[in-house]
Amino acid sequence: MGADPVAAFAGKKYLSLETYKKSGTPVRTVVWFAVEDGKFYFHTPHKTWKLKRIRKNPAVRMAPSSFRGKILGDWFDGKGQFRPAA
Repeated sequence: MGADPVAAFAGKKYLSLETYKKSGTPVRTVVWFAVEDGKFYFHTPHKTWKLKRIRKNPAVRMAPSSFRGKILGDWFDGKGQFRPAA
């Protein structure tokens, strides 16, 4: 059984989010995040490239990171989804 992603991110403020271009090339972006009910959330303007990439390919990877993007733990696979603005 794999590691628990929620536990791996406990006490962390930032994660490195890896999304994919049409060509399959990964692009990493540091985001500030929150966890609720085992799901990871981040807020970003709706016209950002990371959201455009997620619309085309919802497969993502994430790892705990520093504000500057230094990876601080293991990578986890995920699926990006959108929530309407409140």
